[in-house]
Amino acid sequence: FIQPYVIPTGSLERTLRIGDLLFVSKFHYGARTPMTTIAAPMVHDTLPVLGIRSYLKKPQLPYFRLPGFTKVDRNDIVVFSWPADTVRAFFKKEKGVVKPIDKKSNYVKRCVGLPGDSLEVRDGYVFINGEQLVLSDRAKPQYDYMLYAQKGVSSRLLIETGVSEFNRTYVAQSLNPQQSMALQSSGYAVYSQNNPPIILTDSKGISVDLIRALGLSLREITDRERQATLTEEMATKLRNNSQIDSVVKIIEPKGVPGYNIFPQNESYPWNNDNFGPIYIPAKGSTIPVSVNVLPLYKKIIRDYENNTVSVSGNQVLINGEVTTEYTFKQDYYWMMGDNRDHSEDSRSWGYVPENHIVGTPIFIWLSFDNFNDGIANWKPRWDRIFTTVHGSGEPVSYFRYFLMALAAWFLFDFIRKRRKKAKK
Repeated sequence: FIQPYVIPTGSLERTLRIGDLLFVSKFHYGARTPMTTIAAPMVHDTLPVLGIRSYLKKPQLPYFRLPGFTKVDRNDIVVFSWPADTVRAFFKKEKGVVKPIDKKSNYVKRCVGLPGDSLEVRDGYVFINGEQLVLSDRAKPQYDYMLYAQKGVSSRLLIETGVSEFNRTYVAQSLNPQQSMALQSSGYAVYSQNNPPIILTDSKGISVDLIRALGLSLREITDRERQATLTEEMATKLRNNSQIDSVVKIIEPKGVPGYNIFPQNESYPWNNDNFGPIYIPAKGSTIPVSVNVLPLYKKIIRDYENNTVSVSGNQVLINGEVTTEYTFKQDYYWMMGDNRDHSEDSRSWGYVPENHIVGTPIFIWLSFDNFNDGIANWKPRWDRIFTTVHGSGEPVSYFRYFLMALAAWFLFDFIRKRRKKAKK
């Protein structure tokens, strides 16, 4: 009923951070009972080292969910089985894998659309049933901006403002092959063929220790135009800073098709910033079905609700019969990341079926900076340890209270043992 989970990517930055270790409650929405009957314990879908699936596809049990004490609500952060999952290992090219629902990879996003809603994204902002979605005060949505400054946009200023998603460019006086290889092995992009050589990094730049060890002579380029990912609070701070001339939100124009945007059909030229409107199906609701509408709901009808779908001329056939309407068998949800321009979410792969819902994160028990840089580089985020995920206002860490309770227990246990020993 409680499952540990780690945030591996930045799709919910800065609401949930890369390196947050969470406890996910499955009983809030009702625990989904296992569907896969034969599987290796303590692993999800792949056996370590061997790289083969950890389960047998048959027999499968039907979907069933135990009673919960709440339903998925708008703005909830939700863990779910990724509907589009056909991979055993991310970033590895291979033939698609067909997985049982409970063996699909777990994703975590914010639920912005509920069954029965009409959803639209206008210039990056979500509208539900014609009204702009109001997020909870703990949500910290981020967008890409262009920053302009006549004297250059300083990396130091961005870091002081709290910005962590931007790139830095260094010019090297010279680079020998050994230096280039060392920089590349440390994860930096090196363009040694340039004159002078160019090195690209993330916001952390190049460590002083590495610069000294390699004997590098570097100069950081401070461009007059610079792209960065900002919360609206950060954007306001930078607009009010005398060093910055202007801060402009980057918006994909309406009507210009984006890359890999649902439903991947030329009749729907949508993108991340201007998307929809689209109806999110509710169980029992009926929609008219036509060749034009079919791209929006074909995956639901065929894959999630197990029907055959085909088109003959201008007619849609479901299970071999000409159809002009369809009634949905379950509820669907629309999930999006708070890091709006750096999140693969429902805008890419569409609806999340109710039977894919896993639970909701409730508690951050540990959190580390530099989580993807190896355990030797982990740095605890003390202000995030033992904080709740939901609620209003700034998260409050209960870690010190935990330490106080732990110390009190050890003191009590010590005194109790001494008294027992004294009685003997």
